[in-house]
Parts: sequence; structure tokens; C-alpha cells
Amino acid sequence: MKKTFSFSCFLLLATAIFAQKNAAKLHLGGLPTNPMVFSKGLGYERMVAEFWSVQLMFNKYGWDDRGLDGEAEITKNAVLETRHFFGKKSKGTLDKAFFVGCFVEGFHKKVLPGGEWFEPPPPLIGKRWGMGTGLVMGKNFPLFKIFFLECFAGPKLRYVRSVDYFGTADQYEAHNAHHYTKLVPRIGCNVGYRF
Repeated sequence: MKKTFSFSCFLLLATAIFAQKNAAKLHLGGLPTNPMVFSKGLGYERMVAEFWSVQLMFNKYGWDDRGLDGEAEITKNAVLETRHFFGKKSKGTLDKAFFVGCFVEGFHKKVLPGGEWFEPPPPLIGKRWGMGTGLVMGKNFPLFKIFFLECFAGPKLRYVRSVDYFGTADQYEAHNAHHYTKLVPRIGCNVGYRF
């Protein structure tokens, strides 16, 4: 009984110490383009010091127009980021602060063909994978008592390995394998839930 009571007190104390220093994040969005671009992601952020946090996000974005004989381009990535918050209001909280940060990412992209293929040439599948790194700046805006909106932007440099595959559903051959670097923007908004 004493051990159970002690463990319960420890859990309550830990909850009080770390309250409001965690955030679960979500974004679901799209652009009414042709084809329509989609973006969705899920992540977790943790305050590790008074003005510092660490964040991990998983994202999936791109477009898929194969239902109308178009092509599809779908990217999946994982982003590890550290942030520094500015201002007195940012001390130990996640919902009222301007921030700057740096990040690394790993990603995988598929480019899938559209149209109907009855004879050669066979369909082309393009695969791109690699790593990226960059800087970000942004601002968190409180929405409700425990929710906030974060908006951010910054440059990202990607190191890409690209391979194109020709073939059938049973066997593909790799062609045009090469490496390149590409500077792209990173822009987005997430809704966060503090706990």
C-alpha cells in the first residue's frame, strides 16, 4: 500500500512539474489547384529548458491525379528540429512565443505515372530519397486555453539521390541514377495541443 501511494505521489508531482511543456501537433490541408495538393502531418514538441524545445514531425504531402489519368507525386518525411524562443512570455511555455530553429529531415518521394499503359514504353516510376537541413523562424498564437497555432517559414537545402525505374509490375530496371542538391522553402502551419 505504501509503495502504491508513493508511486501515485510521484506521478502527480511529475505531472505538475512538466505540465504545459508538451505539445501534440497536427496539420491537415490542401490547395485547390489542378491537381489538388494535399498535406498532412503529426508531431510532438517538448520543452527541454526555459527557452528551448525539441520537436519531431512526420509529414505526407503531394498530389495524386491518377484517377483522371494524371500522375502522382507523394513525399513522406520525418523532421527533427530544435527551437529557441524569445521574450519573457515564452519562458517555459509553447503558445505565445516567437522562435527560430534549425532542423534535419529524412525523406522519400515517389513519382508515379498517369494514363493507361497497354504497350511499350512501360510506365516510369521515379524515386527520390535523401536528407535535408535548414533554418526556420515562426510565431505561436494562442487559440483557446490549451490550443495554439504555429506558423513558420525558412530555407531548406536537400541532398537528393534520384533513380528512375522502367519495367512492368514484376520487374523494374534502374536508369538515370544521379545525385543533386536543391534549395527549397519550408513553409507551414500546425495546430498544437499543450499538455
